Order: sequence, then C-alpha cells, then structure tokens
Amino acid sequence: MGPPRLVSPAGRAVSLERKTAALLAYLALEGTMPRGQIADLLWPETPTSSARNNLVHLLRRLREASGADLVDAGESLTLRPELAVDALEVLTTGKPEAGRDLLDGTDFDDLPDVSEWILAQSERLAAAKAGWYRENIARMLQEGDATEAAALAERWTELDPMSEEACQVLMRACYEQGDRPAALRAYHRYKQGCATKSEPTPRQKRSVLPGKSIRVR
Repeated sequence: MGPPRLVSPAGRAVSLERKTAALLAYLALEGTMPRGQIADLLWPETPTSSARNNLVHLLRRLREASGADLVDAGESLTLRPELAVDALEVLTTGKPEAGRDLLDGTDFDDLPDVSEWILAQSERLAAAKAGWYRENIARMLQEGDATEAAALAERWTELDPMSEEACQVLMRACYEQGDRPAALRAYHRYKQGCATKSEPTPRQKRSVLPGKSIRVR
C-alpha cells in the first residue's frame, strides 16, 4: 500500500520500478501465475519471446536491488512465502493503512489491463477497510462508547471522504454523543466534498442529489 517499495527486516527501503511493483502486487494478490501470462500482461504490445526476455531482466534487477530471491521463477512465478505484503494484511484483517492506496502514485495508463486490475483490487481493499471500520464502530456504539466511535468514524471519513456510509456512521456517532452540530458539520463536509469532486451539471444535481438523503438514526 502506498508508493511501491520493498523494506528489508533491517528497515532498508528500496523503491520499485512500476512494472516490478505490478508484478509483485499481482503475484501477492492473485497467487502463482504462468510466466507467459505475466509477460503478456506487462508487455502487451511486445512479441512473446521479447516479453519473456524482458521479464527475465526484470527479475534479475529485482534480485540485485533486494539482495534476495523474492520470486520463485520457473514456468510459473510464485512469490516467496516469507515476503510480507501489507495489502494482504489489509485483506486478512481489514485494518486500514490510513491514507494509502494500492501502488499509490504509479501510472499504468499505457497498460490498461494492469490499470483495470489495480482498480478492481483497490475496490476490494476499500471494501475490507470499510468492513473493519463498520464492525469496530458498531461494537463501540453497542458498548456505549460513542466518543471513541466518533473518533474512529472521523478517521474513516478522512481515509475515504467520498464514502456516504462513512459519513452516515460518523453522523450517527455524533448524534449518540448528543453533538448534533458535529453531525451536521459532517454532513455538510461530505456534501461539499461530493460537489467539489464531481462538479455535477444542473441536470445531474436534479437527478442525483435529491435521492441522496443522509439520516441520523
């Protein structure tokens, strides 16, 4: 999560080339993949033999940069089991890495299949994070700890300011505290963020906004 890099057990960080980052992310989240499929994914406009040769050089550069064999490379490629991947931890536990997206800041516009895959995985990760927030905030509210619930919901809205659900949960937590002004501020902040993000036309406003009511319960 965040800008792609490797971090050694000693804390040494190594930045990754974008295709190397895509390779590691793909293997981490999809599992073992045929060598030819990975080569075609990363070099879609390149003849197969050249793409496979490019992959050989990429794996060599990765080994030199990391000082270790991170990928078992035969006719299929597999990530070494001792390599910890934070995106997998998010999917397993749901606990978010605040403010971080998968391969954040890396441009794959020239690789549409990779770009679409990252978008799909980002949605999968967002759902896992939302589930973690939802479960923990609900537990806090059930235990009567509205203050902690509101603080956690505030973090959720900071992580995903366009999430209507996060806004609703924050408003409810504020309401449970008896802080209606805070609930209204959360609503107006969400509404302003949506307006700034999408800048809808007047027609879009008529067709979308009236149906997007947010209630405090």
